[in-house]
Amino acid sequence: MSVFKFYDEAVVSTDYTNPLPMFLHNPDTAAITLTVKPDQAFLYSPLKTNESMLAAVRTKPTLLAAKVATDYATTTNGHGTGAQVRATVADVGNTLNNFLKGASGAIFGGSGIPAGDGVQTYEPSTNGSGTGFKVKFAVSGTAVSQIITGLEVINAGSGYAVGDTLTFTAADEGEFTRVLAASEVDVLFSLSALIPDPDALGKNYLAGDFLYFTLTETVEMVDYEYPVQLQIPTAAINISSFTYILGVGDTTPFTVVKFQVGGTTDVLAHL
Repeated sequence: MSVFKFYDEAVVSTDYTNPLPMFLHNPDTAAITLTVKPDQAFLYSPLKTNESMLAAVRTKPTLLAAKVATDYATTTNGHGTGAQVRATVADVGNTLNNFLKGASGAIFGGSGIPAGDGVQTYEPSTNGSGTGFKVKFAVSGTAVSQIITGLEVINAGSGYAVGDTLTFTAADEGEFTRVLAASEVDVLFSLSALIPDPDALGKNYLAGDFLYFTLTETVEMVDYEYPVQLQIPTAAINISSFTYILGVGDTTPFTVVKFQVGGTTDVLAHL
């Protein structure tokens, strides 16, 4: 069943919002000039300058070093061409996945080392900015030759730095400490900003198209590549409306969300 809504003598420059994204029909005897905002699925467009697309990235790669804003060419599964993205990579928080890696000798300091007490779970405090680290282990041996068994990192935490002091509290013995070495701190770098390159916005993209690009870096003369995939958010589409001439007896070939009459005050039928 067809539904009609008549806009009798529609006023020039007035924004009309359709009750549903439906089609516009011109029943009059002259063409009508419209400014229309179509359903997003029909809106081919360049990308929008400086619009963040970081949240649209499906899986953010982990890199070996920080990286200043760099432009990368893109490919797509749609019809868009020519767009580049500007990606920035920064330190996103250091973890302790490698806690006690390479440690030997007097691993811990302080008088409360629980030697011979079996595996315990610890959530140490720190004099740095790290949070969330949780670990299980047992200590045996002497003060100068400690042995760690049953080591399990439950939560690697984030924000830790080389030289931070962790303070552990044992069940009975009290406190003991560990100064973090470089081998223990797993430094994480990842995408911290992603926008369309203002100098290469491309054309013919649709919201929902997939964009693909490859992050690259060179560390100690070794080249690394990291494929990245994202889906273009609606906010990153530059054009929101365009001028359309609706001929006599014609119906828009696309659904219309909003429209505005330009240069005429004819009758519009909405179906």
